[in-house]
Amino acid sequence: MTLTRLLLVFSLLASIARAEVYEPKPGTPDRKAIMDAMRVPVTKQIGEPVEFTGSVKISGNWARFEGNVGTKSGKPPKKEDARFDLELDFLALLRKENGEWKVLSWGFSGDISAYMDAKKKFPEVPKDLMPDLPQ
Repeated sequence: MTLTRLLLVFSLLASIARAEVYEPKPGTPDRKAIMDAMRVPVTKQIGEPVEFTGSVKISGNWARFEGNVGTKSGKPPKKEDARFDLELDFLALLRKENGEWKVLSWGFSGDISAYMDAKKKFPEVPKDLMPDLPQ
């Protein structure tokens, strides 16, 4: 095998191994499954049904949601600490396991702490989905 062919093969393998990041459109099965998976723990913390607005990014079997959370009723939650949470940004990291999206890490924050927590807990998350932040 010539060097050129060898390089071509390695290049193709590298591009196959590196998943492309994309955003599933609203209403697609993956986006709905991701929203439903996040809804379970967040509804429990807020104390009433929630809705999400924001961006979903998928890379291979990994997904990241960034955005906001609000109550489904549109009214402030009854729990005072939940009102504070809903004023902050929301981030969730998920992975598809056995065909189901599982929430691995999630949190409300006014800074990068939820992002950094997720990166620390799951260093294997694809860099194209969650790049390292400058120090």
